[in-house]
Amino acid sequence: MKHMYRVNPANVVHDVFEDGEAAIIDLRTGTYYSLNTSGATLWPHLVDGTTVDALVDAVSATGALADEIATFVVGLFAEGLIEELSTDAALKANEATVTPITEAPTFERFDDLQELLLLDPIHDVGDAGWPQKAS
Repeated sequence: MKHMYRVNPANVVHDVFEDGEAAIIDLRTGTYYSLNTSGATLWPHLVDGTTVDALVDAVSATGALADEIATFVVGLFAEGLIEELSTDAALKANEATVTPITEAPTFERFDDLQELLLLDPIHDVGDAGWPQKAS
């Protein structure tokens, strides 16, 4: 896949932590996502415009996990976490220097904190403050 992607900047916040995990929050829906170690390894390169082909080449000389990486990217796109860059985008494909991965990249979706994440801290909270919802 020669497509390039970036994080959807208007709606998504994300971070990769020192322990090798990554968290992504969709501010439109209040849904958050956790990436496994392989997904967290690929995430920064993916959102910086590295093509899927370049990622596959960088993590495996044999092309192993190519289908799994493509499925991972399609899933992130379907969730609205990343958006495709046009072919004339200023951002060019980076030469990826990625730590090799040995397992398929995956993500988990969590909806259990949606109500809290979508609270407006100015208008929707009571006298006790966030995260206590007003009656």
